[in-house]
Amino acid sequence: MNRLEEIDIHEPIEMDLDPIRPSEIDPEPATRTVRRPREVVFALMPAFNVASFGACLGPLRKANCISGRALYRWQVASLDGRPVRASSGVRVHADVAIDAVENPDLVLVCSGDDVENHVHESCLRWLRRLAKRDVVLGGIDTGACLLAKSGVLRGYRCTTQWDHRDALIEDHPEVVVTTGVCVFDRDRITCAGGDAPGDLMMNFIAREHGRQLAASIAEQLVHDRIRGTRDVQRRPLVQHIGTGQPRLVDAVQLMEANLEEPLPVEQIAELVGLSRRQLERLFRRHLRCVPSRYYLRVRLAKAHHLLRQTSHSVMSIALSAGFVSASHFSKAYKDLFGYPPREERRPEHVHSDAGCV
Repeated sequence: MNRLEEIDIHEPIEMDLDPIRPSEIDPEPATRTVRRPREVVFALMPAFNVASFGACLGPLRKANCISGRALYRWQVASLDGRPVRASSGVRVHADVAIDAVENPDLVLVCSGDDVENHVHESCLRWLRRLAKRDVVLGGIDTGACLLAKSGVLRGYRCTTQWDHRDALIEDHPEVVVTTGVCVFDRDRITCAGGDAPGDLMMNFIAREHGRQLAASIAEQLVHDRIRGTRDVQRRPLVQHIGTGQPRLVDAVQLMEANLEEPLPVEQIAELVGLSRRQLERLFRRHLRCVPSRYYLRVRLAKAHHLLRQTSHSVMSIALSAGFVSASHFSKAYKDLFGYPPREERRPEHVHSDAGCV
C-alpha cells in the first residue's frame, strides 16, 4: 500500500475554482480598515473535505500576494495537534492542537460528509469558549453542523452542504438554515462545500479590504463571478436536466418543499400550469418515472439522510418524510434500499450512498 501523501500547508498551493464574475461580488463594502494581519485558524475535523479546505485557503494566499503584504496569517489546528486525514485519505499537518490556539480573529471549522461520526465534546467546548470571546466563527462544507451542535449558532442564519440541510433543520430548530452558497450573519460565516468556500473568503476579503482586491483575487483564480449571499446552491436536478424544463424543475421543488405533508400530484400539476397527463409525460421523458414515484423517492431520500445523520426515532423520521404509517414507511424503504429503516444505522449501512433520486 502506498503511503498517504502528507501536505505541508505552508508550501505554495495553486488552485483553480469554477468561474465567477468579479463585477457581481456581494455588494456590501468593506466595513473598516484592517491594519494588522488577521489570524485565521483552520480547525480540520477527521474526514474533512480537502477540496473545500483548499478552496478556502487560496483567496487568503492570493490576498497577501496581490497586496504585497501580510493581510492574513493562518495556521492549521487539529483535535490533538497531529496530522488530520481527509476523506480522500490525504493527511494534512497540523500546527497546533485546538486547545493551544492563541488569539484567533477567525476560526473556520472544516468537516466533510461524515461529520455526524466526528462530533468531539472537546471541540464543542472549545467553540463555546471562542464564542464567549467574540471570535468570528465559520463553518466550511458541513462545519455549520458542528457549530450548531456546540450551540454557537442559536438565533443565527447559516448554510451547509445541501445534502446535510435536512438533518441540520431537524436537529436544530433554533438555527435558521438557508439554501445559500454562503451566509454572513454578524460574527458567524458559513458556506457549502465544493467551490463555495472560495466565494465565502472572497466576500470576507471584500468586506475587510474592498471590492477591488476581491475582484483581483477572482481574476487570479480564473473566476468570472463571485457568488454572494443572494446566490443559492444549485439543485442536482437542474444540473441533470439543464434549465430548459422550468416547469419540471418547479414541480420537483414543490415536492422538495412539501415532504412532511405531500401534495397530490394533481395539485402540483395545477400549480406549475400543466395537466396531470402533461406533467407525467415530462417526468417520464426526463426522469424516467411517474411523478408519484419520484415524489416517493424524494421523501425516502430525506428519511435516508435523517437516519444516517441524526438520532431521531424511526417513527419521527417517518412522519417528517410524510408517512403516517410505520408499516407503510418500512415497506417503501425496504422496497427501495433492500432493507428496513431500522437496519439503516447498522455499521455496514452507515457509509453507503442513497442513490435513490
